[in-house]
Amino acid sequence: MTKEELKTTLKKDLDGLPGIQGVNNHMGSLLTTKAESMTWVMEVLQGRSLFFIDSLTSPKSVAEKIAKEHGLKTVTRDVFLDNIRTEQAIDKQFSRLIKLARRHGSALAIGHPYPETTSYLKKRLESLEQDGVVLVPLSRILLTPDLTASSNK
Repeated sequence: MTKEELKTTLKKDLDGLPGIQGVNNHMGSLLTTKAESMTWVMEVLQGRSLFFIDSLTSPKSVAEKIAKEHGLKTVTRDVFLDNIRTEQAIDKQFSRLIKLARRHGSALAIGHPYPETTSYLKKRLESLEQDGVVLVPLSRILLTPDLTASSNK
């Protein structure tokens, strides 16, 4: 994609999402490794004051670095819940998420709307309060000056 094609497509997609506060690179692992393309993405996001979440699905991602260079609020995920689509694996990742949140004050998980994931979350989210954990939108963490996501500390 050329610079103009990428920017035009992204702007059109964002226009279709009223109230949007940020974006994430779902299925964009390769793009996050390309500094020039990520610069174009961040220019569009900067113009709309949006934050960026890097799923960190590539170890070569430059997304967070480029986002910060453009002054965007940004964070990388701490835990990928459902790389393995079994309840046992998702539970292990969720437990890791809780430990990180307790240690750092917050933690970010990503996942897919797989039946295994949604079924697990429906059951598990009910007991979060008993664990002393509060689920909040990422926008609250990134856009509230006194709060920071764990990977931005």
